[in-house]
Amino acid sequence: MIGGIRTDEQSKAWLGHNLDHWAENGFGQWMLRDTTGQLIGRAGLRWIDPSVGERIVEVGYVLQRSAWGYGLATEATAAIIAIARDRYLLAELGAIVLKGNDRSTHVLKTCGFVFERRIEDPVGPHQFFRMTR
Repeated sequence: MIGGIRTDEQSKAWLGHNLDHWAENGFGQWMLRDTTGQLIGRAGLRWIDPSVGERIVEVGYVLQRSAWGYGLATEATAAIIAIARDRYLLAELGAIVLKGNDRSTHVLKTCGFVFERRIEDPVGPHQFFRMTR
C-alpha cells in the first residue's frame, strides 16, 4: 500500500487534508494508474510542510514498487513541473527526498532540481532540492 497502512480515521483525515488543499489552492495530488486502470501511485503539487522553514510548493510522487524502473517517476515529475510552470506560473519549486533514496535523487536531478540542504525529520534525515526557472 502506498504510504503505509492507515486506520479508517487516518485515511479520512488524509483524504480530507488533500481535498482541502485542492479546494484552497486549485492543485494537489493526482492518482497515477497504469494502462489497465490499476492504481500505481500518486504525484502532484502541494504546499510544503512548514518545518522546511519556507513557504514553497513541493513536487512529490510515490510509486508502488511494481511500477519502479520504467521511467514513470521521471515522466510524472516532468509533467508536474510543466503544469506548475505553465498553468500555475510557479517560478520556483521544492522537493524533499529521504536521504539515501538515490533513485528519487536521480529523478529530481534529471528534471532540473539542485540539492540545497539537509533537513531533519522524525522519519529520518531528508534532503531538500530546489528548482528555479
